[in-house]
Amino acid sequence: MLDREAVRKTRRDLFGFSVSTAELFDKGNGKDGKPEELDEITSSVTAVTLKRDGGYILSLAEGGRWEQISAGSFGRAPRPGMTAVVRKAAFGSFKMKVGEAPAIKVRRIN
Repeated sequence: MLDREAVRKTRRDLFGFSVSTAELFDKGNGKDGKPEELDEITSSVTAVTLKRDGGYILSLAEGGRWEQISAGSFGRAPRPGMTAVVRKAAFGSFKMKVGEAPAIKVRRIN
């Protein structure tokens, strides 16, 4: 049996994958007895890779790697140590904001 903190950590680790963590942990952990949903994570950038198309792949301290899928720009190039916020967006997509740069569309690749 998992404790509440272990469930929260697992949900953070799985954030961005197509698997619903509510399906994995269907016990109501929220205040109203419904599964607690995670809409965003805040982490620090640990590595940055520039892709051939000019986009980026960012590794976060949580262990996830996120690939830029929109043509937008971060403005300043992201660097390790910067704070990244990944939020759920429309239709199952995700947006990432690094530092003070505008948010761009991303997808989790591992």
